[in-house]
Amino acid sequence: MTIYGPSATDRRHGVVSFNIEGYSPQEVSAYLDTEWGIAIRAGLHCAPAAHRALGTLDSGGTVRASPGPFSKEDEMGKLIEAIERLLNA
Repeated sequence: MTIYGPSATDRRHGVVSFNIEGYSPQEVSAYLDTEWGIAIRAGLHCAPAAHRALGTLDSGGTVRASPGPFSKEDEMGKLIEAIERLLNA
């Protein structure tokens, strides 16, 4: 799994972009939606230049999770569990 973003924690915010080796962003998003009922976005996120710089343009972008102030701890746990299962598949 590759997580994209600044390494300095004080520069991070509530959006997490990632990819899982062996799966396209669209496959990860479809799995999370159909198997877990988790709605997240996959693709270029209206930022093709950013994806060109990251090297993710040709592979379809990234998966993006955007937890917010109304996200619940158990929902975040569900997302983590779903990703762990996909990583161990």
